[in-house]
Amino acid sequence: MGLRSKIKHHFHEVLRTKTSDHEIALGFAVGTFLEIFFILPGVGFILAILITLFYARLSKYALFFAVLFWNIIFIAPIYLLSYKVSIKLFPRQLSSDFTPSLYGKFSLLSTDFLVGHFIVSFIFSFFIYFVARWIVKVYRKRDDFSFSP
Repeated sequence: MGLRSKIKHHFHEVLRTKTSDHEIALGFAVGTFLEIFFILPGVGFILAILITLFYARLSKYALFFAVLFWNIIFIAPIYLLSYKVSIKLFPRQLSSDFTPSLYGKFSLLSTDFLVGHFIVSFIFSFFIYFVARWIVKVYRKRDDFSFSP
């Protein structure tokens, strides 16, 4: 079974679960946010496990699928966009004088990046919610997987 058929099989399994399209879309959006915002590998996965313990009205399949779906090919352009947003929000004049506080300048730039990255991650996840919900509705209607929980 190839990768494409495994993904398709997993997607159909998610559609067959007795969860609403809102729960599936919310799970995918939360998983997207966790994987995009937390830069360190594995942090999003650990937080996804913790979220599943405390939030029952969320599709766990969609949450973990989103965490595993986003990889460096998709994340690199988002980091670049986050950097551009942080430059627009916090325009700074960098000098070539690195004498007294190189750490201070690095800390300031990384804080700016994280604020821009949070904004991009939130907006991207917000739109992913609606896209995922629309896809679930279309596939359930087309393949007659509709359930009313």
